[in-house]
Amino acid sequence: MRDQTAELSVQLKEAQSQAESLEEELAEAQKHLQERTREGETMRRMIAEVDEKADQKVREMRSRLEATVEERDRIEDESSTLARRRARESEELRQKVRELEREMKTLAAEKDDLELREREWRKRREELERTEEKTSAEAEDMRQAVANLRSALDNSESSVREAEKQRADMRKVLDESRARYEKLAKELKMAQARIAGAPVASSGRSSIDSNRSGTPSHGASTGGGQAVGVDTLYLKTILLQFLEVKDEKVRGQLVPVLGKLLRFDRNDEQKWLNAVQHLSKSGR
Repeated sequence: MRDQTAELSVQLKEAQSQAESLEEELAEAQKHLQERTREGETMRRMIAEVDEKADQKVREMRSRLEATVEERDRIEDESSTLARRRARESEELRQKVRELEREMKTLAAEKDDLELREREWRKRREELERTEEKTSAEAEDMRQAVANLRSALDNSESSVREAEKQRADMRKVLDESRARYEKLAKELKMAQARIAGAPVASSGRSSIDSNRSGTPSHGASTGGGQAVGVDTLYLKTILLQFLEVKDEKVRGQLVPVLGKLLRFDRNDEQKWLNAVQHLSKSGR
């Protein structure tokens, strides 16, 4: 019994130790279970977060896909528009190329025309150079002619100065003649005053003058005698001036006056003019 009791006690101790170890294992298992539970909750939260992130990514991817589709449609529209624009621009460029080809042909024709004009211009320039040489020679001749004209002008100026000097001399002679004429006019007025004071003497003198001139003396009045006296004084003045003046022109101008006073005919007047020329030649 003691052995059984000892065995039982030993078995009890072993059972107690096993129970304690089982309790410890159970506690550890509970502890591990709690840890696994916490880990499971953490995993659930993580899975939920991952699912939420996945949903968010899916939504983002869908929005990106929609934006990409819209961008693709827009790019396709733009590419089609750009293709049409490029086609239109290429057509315009072809048109411009054709126009440039036509302009190039026109410019080639203008170039040929300009070359022809250049040759003609060179010919004209050569002609102008020859003409310039001729004109330079003519200009030299003209300069020589101008020099000759200047010398002739100087000579003519000297002649003009001499003529002006002669004109001044003639003016001086004319002034002297006018002074003498005024003096004679004063004497004539004095004579007329004397005649008015002595009518009898003047009538006798007028009858003598009328007999000299061939006019009838009867019926002549006192005024007629005064006119004859005036003509006589004027005749004396003209004759005195004719004898004093040495210029042929002035003498020639005085001949018609003498012809009126002395009643010259054409032959008498021509004789007087010849005498004037003879006197001027002899005076020279």
